[in-house]
Amino acid sequence: MSAFIKSLGDLFEKGNQLNLPYYLTPYEQISEMSIWERCKLYNFTFEAGCVIVLLLLLFVFSFGKNTNVNTANKIYGYLNDYLKTEFSTVAFYRKGENTPYVEENSNTFFTSFATGRAYIESVTVRTELLAKFNPLSIFVERLLRYYFAYLFTDAAVENIEITIKPNNVPLNAPVKKLEEPLPSKYSFISAIVSKSCMNKSRVNNYYMGLTQVVESPNLPIEYIFMSESNQLNSIFKKLGSGNDLNTLLKKSSSFLNYLAFTDLPSEKPLTDTEWEKNLEPRCVISTKVTTDPKELKLITELIDFVFTIYEHLSETDMSVVLSGDISKKVKNLRTQELNKIVKTMKEVALEMAKEKKQEDMKKTNPQAEAALLAKRERRKKHRQQKGAM
Repeated sequence: MSAFIKSLGDLFEKGNQLNLPYYLTPYEQISEMSIWERCKLYNFTFEAGCVIVLLLLLFVFSFGKNTNVNTANKIYGYLNDYLKTEFSTVAFYRKGENTPYVEENSNTFFTSFATGRAYIESVTVRTELLAKFNPLSIFVERLLRYYFAYLFTDAAVENIEITIKPNNVPLNAPVKKLEEPLPSKYSFISAIVSKSCMNKSRVNNYYMGLTQVVESPNLPIEYIFMSESNQLNSIFKKLGSGNDLNTLLKKSSSFLNYLAFTDLPSEKPLTDTEWEKNLEPRCVISTKVTTDPKELKLITELIDFVFTIYEHLSETDMSVVLSGDISKKVKNLRTQELNKIVKTMKEVALEMAKEKKQEDMKKTNPQAEAALLAKRERRKKHRQQKGAM
């Protein structure tokens, strides 16, 4: 540390030496000089360096911000064009103009939305990009992640997350059906996950942590099944149609993270109210960020595949999707998880009540508090003596 301070002091000393002739010139002589003569005498090297650094920072900021915006324009330009062929309403409207996406957090998060289609309630496309306008923070964060990986629960990577929500409303359905809750056949967890991000997916998604990991010859070698019941792995082949799934997965192996059907929240709920509020059947497609038209085309094919599953699921009897045994397992899992949350809530409430009781005791009866502490100390010593024997 002292060496760094010494080096910094030497740097400032050299900076002062640049204008030593100017500082040694008498005030009366400087007063008689014109502005041009003073400028010739003064050394502007330090100031010029500051201006260059500021211009460089401005360039890096503008370049990083424009890079993120250009990336978002390519992604949403392609995906929105596709969604317009499927939905009646795509993206957002601002001041009477169509906006392809909404940006947040200094152009690091981008979101688009589509709704108005049979069988599908909505599609949300969310893109997360690195803060390229601040490369120093990216470097420091990656350095910290390398040396202190345990402090970070997620990887600092860019990704596209597409959330597809069903509505169980087929063509020519009565309007009142829109108000009905989704049947229980939509409540299950089944996912196809890339082996390269299997562990990260379990850490970042609460529902993934409740699944069983199964390798299958029915999938390309790059992928595994992660489902709450092995029998659910067959829904992809049973209900999906269109392009061959294995061929599509093989072509998408360079950018696809996972394709997951779930009704449970991504973050673990802390209360029973939060649990009930976040129960929402949906399919999540997570990919790496790509602007390659060929890969974006594959993403639209994955979305199409999910559409066909929800279409067939809407018209399929529940017993075909969730048999009696599977249905019991699904219900039991949710009951067990909810009971764990309720148990934790009660333990927290009991602990808070004890702390409040102790605080009240300190205020009302300090002697009783002292006696309680002495009693605890005697018990602790007794246990230590008993253990020593």
